[in-house]
Amino acid sequence: PKLCAVPGIDAARRFRAVEGVLAEPGRKRFLALYEFASLELLDTEAWAGAASMTPRTEQIVPYIVMMSQLYRR
Repeated sequence: PKLCAVPGIDAARRFRAVEGVLAEPGRKRFLALYEFASLELLDTEAWAGAASMTPRTEQIVPYIVMMSQLYRR
């Protein structure tokens, strides 16, 4: 919700794997997609504040494999 509230975010979606290797018991695989009008959004204070770590995020980050990719339409 914090990222969706950042001005310039056009849409956000979150998906969970339900079949295949990534959906095996004990694994929770998620994909989050954010649509925004400009890459400059990633350099704003609003984005930095919303994307900052929470105590819960800090607990689970050691167990997460993060991949980040940017696509342009």
